[in-house]
Amino acid sequence: MKWFGTPPECWESKRARAVFNENTKINSDINTDVALQFRYGEIVRKKRPETIENLKRYTVVETNDIMVNGLNLNYDFVTQRVALVKEKGAITPAYISIRPRNAINPAFACYLLKAMDSQKVFNGMGAGIRLTLGYSEFKQTMLPIPPRKEQDQIVGFLDWKVSQINKLINAKKRQILLSQELWAKILNTKATEFNSNYKEIRLGNLGVFRKGFGGSRADDSADGFACIRYGDIYKTGVFKMNTPVSRIKQSVSTSYARVYKNEVLFPLSGETKEDIGMAMVNEIDEDTWCSGDCAIFTSNGTILPRYLTYAIRCSYLNKQRASMAKGDIIVHLSTGALQRLRILVPPIEIQESIVSSLDMVYTNIQKMKTKIEAEIDLFYEYRTRLISDVVTGKLDVSKVVIPEFELLDEVEEENEPTGTEEK
Repeated sequence: MKWFGTPPECWESKRARAVFNENTKINSDINTDVALQFRYGEIVRKKRPETIENLKRYTVVETNDIMVNGLNLNYDFVTQRVALVKEKGAITPAYISIRPRNAINPAFACYLLKAMDSQKVFNGMGAGIRLTLGYSEFKQTMLPIPPRKEQDQIVGFLDWKVSQINKLINAKKRQILLSQELWAKILNTKATEFNSNYKEIRLGNLGVFRKGFGGSRADDSADGFACIRYGDIYKTGVFKMNTPVSRIKQSVSTSYARVYKNEVLFPLSGETKEDIGMAMVNEIDEDTWCSGDCAIFTSNGTILPRYLTYAIRCSYLNKQRASMAKGDIIVHLSTGALQRLRILVPPIEIQESIVSSLDMVYTNIQKMKTKIEAEIDLFYEYRTRLISDVVTGKLDVSKVVIPEFELLDEVEEENEPTGTEEK
């Protein structure tokens, strides 16, 4: 079945096998040690080197080949599945690697497959529980193919327009980055102001810690009890949680730690040294449980839970947490290390004033961030629709005069969570 409708008269409809050749050259003699992978919809070099045995099983790709990530088609976290190879390298055979034939402009072919991806055409071809796409399914797909001259014109037009859109997206992302930098500056100032009323106190002397415990994601249930997992804390970056990210089956709740309202939770494992020890207040208005790899803190009244979650994120505490962290790939922090953290603690009334002030700034910055993110989403939607309409012939650009322009075929990577969202 054609996914693209009726193309213009001068275009052809061809099966993918007539447009591409599958790359089957295995890197058995290690003619390249550059291992490539997908990241944010682009192909980049792997940061961690592969073993010789792994590389021997990899597929060799050349510049202007196309990679399709056909893994886990039913998982929404893979946002872009098609990319053009920009340097020779070796990739895991789990990816589909194809080479456009001589009559095909590689950039046009990449845009065309990106349009297929955006319309979720690949999803309908996946097999297995996780819906994985293989070349044998892909090669039967019908594709709209214009004459080579028109392919070149389409590429020039889309490169021009996509570059303009990407510049706008990057400008909006920089606005968000500037707002995050402003927030960090205000947070550091408020949480590290020192006068004679402030005392530097070990966190272990400000309350009582206990360890979280509990099972795996297999216990999740959409209509079960509220649960806070350590990953829910650092992946969302929240200061307080009003609505649970996770829920567990009622039948397994006794194998989890109970956590009460206004207790502070710290993740003891994470992907970076910034992740661990990131505090969050439980403000969920229902019975809540907590999984393992979390520390649960109950204040003795000398420090407000909300003040603690703000203070723990300032650079003064970030450096302490990072210096106590262990590990590289997976980073860990012990409850004992958390107890040794030294925090500037003002009187309660000053803590209340600081929390009130930071809440107001936080809310205003979050509103601005939400507005900008909505604008970014619209730019992405427009870019996706434009590519799809042009490569399928719905929008004729054959007579458009393309000016000189600066090519920008990528957008800046997403910034890491900084705790400016609430759940």
